[in-house]
Amino acid sequence: MVEFRHDPSVVPEDPNDKIAYPEEYLREILHDVFKVAVLGFHPDYESAAYVQRLKECDYHIIPVNPNLAGEMHVNEVVPASLFDIPSKFDMLQVFGGPEDAMFAAQGIAEHREKLGVKVLWLEPGTWNPEAARLAESAGVRVVMGLDAAEVAERLG
Repeated sequence: MVEFRHDPSVVPEDPNDKIAYPEEYLREILHDVFKVAVLGFHPDYESAAYVQRLKECDYHIIPVNPNLAGEMHVNEVVPASLFDIPSKFDMLQVFGGPEDAMFAAQGIAEHREKLGVKVLWLEPGTWNPEAARLAESAGVRVVMGLDAAEVAERLG
């Protein structure tokens, strides 16, 4: 298993600069994931297009949004929170801002076993190195600042 940590030496200060993730690290993550909970999903925002592309790569998507709870999106009933998902999931994909990244990392750090999360994927805009390190300290692999669908399409 390829190791990668979000040490200050590898995380650029500017969130517009990409982190140089090893290709094998990304490939391992995407091959180890099937069920993806998407925090911050909304059908009228950019997250919907990203999620649809990821779904087309054969991932099981669970959109999560308290404002859409009970509605049907991407062929799934939307739960209000991660704790309303009836089974464990492999990856938590986060859309939003840095505070959403920290909220997700704190939830993972406190409830990783219950949720089953192996990967925290912080989409562009959710840049938060502190959140990445918190999730890593809980034993979760993290990717930050990359589009999961783009990486999945590129790596197959």
